[in-house]
Order: sequence, then structure tokens, then C-alpha cells
Amino acid sequence: MLTFGWQELVLVAFVLVLVVGPKDMPRVMRALSNGLARMRVLANEFRTAMIDAANTEEAKQAKRMLDDALHDTKADVKARVTDAVGDDVADSVTETLAEAGKIAGEIKGKPNKIKIAASPKTKPSKPRQDNAKTKTRRSA
Repeated sequence: MLTFGWQELVLVAFVLVLVVGPKDMPRVMRALSNGLARMRVLANEFRTAMIDAANTEEAKQAKRMLDDALHDTKADVKARVTDAVGDDVADSVTETLAEAGKIAGEIKGKPNKIKIAASPKTKPSKPRQDNAKTKTRRSA
């Protein structure tokens, strides 16, 4: 969304006073606040309509179909890997797919709750200088 600092607000207020004038300022501010209130009401109505649409039986059925397709895909991948390389690798692939599914569920459900471990910071190494070169440059 838009963010305004105090400098922008002062500038807007100054321009508004110059353009509108101090006598008409209360009327303009009232109209502005009424317009913002109408926009909030429309946004809330839109949000509730989208939530209602997502909670319909058709949407739930489509979600179930996608979940079933994902499950079928995992089973198909396991069967193909088992045929190709054996059970040990197939089990590790299945575990990896399960972990990927858990991570995808966490991302989908709680995007602000996921913590990614940061790698330890290391200082970049300084390039080595050849002493022979620096000595010859100084003597020249």
C-alpha cells in the first residue's frame, strides 16, 4: 500500500489549503472522509463475497480433486522410481515428497510463520599480494 511520511503529509496539507482555501476546508475534508468510508464498505463486501465463493461446495470439490491428483502423482512417482532403481531410493524419494508437501502446506497456510535458517556469515578473504611485486614497484 501507499505509505506517507510526515513531509508528504505536510506538503499535501499545504497544497490543499492553497487550492481549496481555509473556508471550504471542512466541506472538502467531510467529502473525503465519506468517500474513504464508502471505499472501505466496498472492500469489505468484496472480501466477504470472495470468502463465500471459496466456501461453496464446488470450490471444496475442486480442492478435493486437486488433492487427489497430487496424491496420485506421488504414488505414480514412487512406483516409477521403485521400478527404475529399487526400494531404498524410492523410500527416500517418498520421504522427500512428503517433506515437500509439508513445506508447501506451511507456505500456503502460514506464510509469516516460516523461519528459514540463515547460513553463518563469514568474512570474505582478502586477496594475497605478492611481496616481490610490491618491492619492485617501490624501488622503481
